[in-house]
Amino acid sequence: MFHPFSFEVKDVVWWSAYQIGQRLTDRFDDLSGGATGRHPAVFIAGDACHTHSPKAGQGMNVSMGDAFNL
Repeated sequence: MFHPFSFEVKDVVWWSAYQIGQRLTDRFDDLSGGATGRHPAVFIAGDACHTHSPKAGQGMNVSMGDAFNL
């Protein structure tokens, strides 16, 4: 990947492991179950609906796409 260059790691100052998370909900609106004549208008964007590893700004890129879809 770095050919023709090479490098030697002498010390790792900081590292972390990305933990995959899952969030669930029964509903995305505030309408009561018996509400009639009203329709929920909800658009969930960005990390509210899908989380990504912080690597490469994936969350930001997907959030921008979500905002564009609005």
